[in-house]
Amino acid sequence: MASSRIGMDEHSKRLNDIGRRVLADEALAIKDGCKLAKEQGYEKIVVESDSVAVICDINRNDGRYAWKISIIIGDIKEFLKSFKKVRLSLVKCEVNSAADWVAKQ
Repeated sequence: MASSRIGMDEHSKRLNDIGRRVLADEALAIKDGCKLAKEQGYEKIVVESDSVAVICDINRNDGRYAWKISIIIGDIKEFLKSFKKVRLSLVKCEVNSAADWVAKQ
């Protein structure tokens, strides 16, 4: 049986780690937003994100989520059950940058 190995240099490893952190940060921001909306008593919410992976994982019903954020996705799905109406929306990165700026202030 033949085998192959794909090598990664240190720069590629760091970029891969950054990508995982960004995905987790986006999922955590959605989770925190859902928690806050629930605490504030909202019944209808719109969840906006520029992360295709996170929005797709939230929409999945087969439990096959990106393993690095699977626990966070499960928490988000539990929070979403507490609302009467939820809309998930994928937005362009440029639109989301305004929300990112506000969150950092």
